[in-house]
Amino acid sequence: MSVPVEFCLTNMCNGSESVYYRLQRHPDVRVYAFQCLGNCQRCAKKLYAVVGDEIVEGDSPNQLYRNIIRLIESNINERKR
Repeated sequence: MSVPVEFCLTNMCNGSESVYYRLQRHPDVRVYAFQCLGNCQRCAKKLYAVVGDEIVEGDSPNQLYRNIIRLIESNINERKR
């Protein structure tokens, strides 16, 4: 079962675009890009994505990617129990 990860196009332009493309290669992830996710104040301050129903942030693309992967792996491990 794939985990949906949603990105805001504006936030992708602000730096999260590389994370979007890295996650496209992940077998357990489906990535989506939307014009706006309605988190404009957060979008202006941090890189972020929505993983399932949770907002994940990072100060850099690498940190955002690591935080997303950490959450996805945690969710996968919980489903296996």
